[in-house]
Amino acid sequence: MTNLMVNFDLPEAFRSKVQIGNQAIITPEAITTLKIKGQITEIATLPVNQMYWDETSPKIYPSRITLETQDPKLVNGMSVIVEVVSSILHDVISVPMEAVFENAKGFFVFVNREGTPVAGP
Repeated sequence: MTNLMVNFDLPEAFRSKVQIGNQAIITPEAITTLKIKGQITEIATLPVNQMYWDETSPKIYPSRITLETQDPKLVNGMSVIVEVVSSILHDVISVPMEAVFENAKGFFVFVNREGTPVAGP
């Protein structure tokens, strides 16, 4: 039990956005302060039904994440939260949706210029 891996079901809706080699962050549900990096190493070629006896159930791709480090707190069979990093954006700023407005020219936010809110990029 020295090389634990994470088996997870990749929903069909996300298959086109996720590739082998993507980074992932694993958080055990029992230890939410522990974050472990990993990498997607396997994605099934063909999807299967989430509930194998029900043909109308959503399709999933059985997949696997190999962990970069092993932590002694991890135990076989633990439930984990999987976050897949499909792309990394550089030189961007993130604002809440409530801060974005639209006019005839397009989308904009208000910027604080010398204490006065000004519409602008």
